[in-house]
Amino acid sequence: MVKHAENCLRELKDYKGRLRGYVVEPELKAIIDDFIAILAQHITPPPPKAKVVVDLVRVKELAKESDQVRDMLIIRDAAIADIQKPLAEEPIAASATGITQSEGALAHLLTDLDQVSKILYELDKDEKRLIEVLLKNTCKMKDNLITEALPGVLVEQLVDHINSLSLELLGDVLIVSENGTKIVTDDYRDELDHLYTANKDIFTVLVHNDLPEEWTKFRSRLAHYQLSLLKALVEQDDPTREICRIAHENVTMPELLLDSINELALDTVGDIIIETISIPPVIEAEDLEMVRRII
Repeated sequence: MVKHAENCLRELKDYKGRLRGYVVEPELKAIIDDFIAILAQHITPPPPKAKVVVDLVRVKELAKESDQVRDMLIIRDAAIADIQKPLAEEPIAASATGITQSEGALAHLLTDLDQVSKILYELDKDEKRLIEVLLKNTCKMKDNLITEALPGVLVEQLVDHINSLSLELLGDVLIVSENGTKIVTDDYRDELDHLYTANKDIFTVLVHNDLPEEWTKFRSRLAHYQLSLLKALVEQDDPTREICRIAHENVTMPELLLDSINELALDTVGDIIIETISIPPVIEAEDLEMVRRII
């Protein structure tokens, strides 16, 4: 019901995408269609916007006042400036799973990028091949053609596993079956296309089936900045400055950032992995090899 009502509203607003994977009884469909049609009669366009006249003299005055206020508010603390400098020189654009967005990528089209990338991370080689085949064929392909493209693979089992992960992370299926055709759900095509074009390595690199289940779960729940911090702990002799930089960038404190990773490790692995009382903090010896494999 909800999906069909959403599709009616999308049609009313000329939105190109449509939700799939549902069946509505004809009687109920007719009721929803009639209700939306009645509702559409009461939707009125917004009133015309008033003409805006820009006072250029006043704009210059405000700009001058703004510059004066900015100069007074500049922080001259050397430590803070030292932390902020690399942020200005090394802009970072990444999703919560460390998947970078290509230059010009529109954030409003990639609202589910983190969740979709986590799904791809959990897939095996054949499941990623299935999605790759669909992407190369405009996200829609007949079952018999998929079977020819993926010989010896049980396609329905792949779809079931992909959709079970999708329901858990997105609340919706990623691939629907309609009349002997597999179709990628419209709402997630932009994210998949972006990951395939701008971060194509995710289809081959992010496969950690050799990791124990609890470590796989831990890795899939790490945010990009948490993964960056773990990498600094493993690769740098003294990661203090990098920890401060990451914490500053994410508007938090270094101690809270370290604690967030340990709390996630407790929930998934069953124990903390960072010795926070050490100066500088270090990965616990028994967990170092697993963390190296994760990063």
